[in-house]
Amino acid sequence: MTAVIDASALVAFCLNERGLNREKLREHFRTGVVSIELIKAESANAILVAKRRGIVDAETAKLGFANMLDISGNNIKLMAEDDELISDAFEIAGTNNLAIYDLMYLSLAKKINAVLLSKDENQTKLAKKLGIGVEDV
Repeated sequence: MTAVIDASALVAFCLNERGLNREKLREHFRTGVVSIELIKAESANAILVAKRRGIVDAETAKLGFANMLDISGNNIKLMAEDDELISDAFEIAGTNNLAIYDLMYLSLAKKINAVLLSKDENQTKLAKKLGIGVEDV
């Protein structure tokens, strides 16, 4: 089954976060995953925030960023954030507090009938509530 990856899962992989099922994500990267174009900017920002908060050092942040660019460029099919995805995310937003960019991953998963790969508990809870499959990573 096709999988949509969000920035939380990609960043967790690139920064080698604890508790991540790296093998499962590697298999998805081998078979191909889909995401929105925004994943690059959102992931870069999350890596930068991790560095600023002292969660990772400067070298780890640089390596994580380079890894993110490589993976997103070679192993993730990037989809444009078109009006349909944004409109669907806006509709979903009426019933919860997640940001539009988080909801766009759900919209994409719903649109292409894919499972969601995410480390964001609020996002995965909502995905399940909306009938979108979630794979534990």
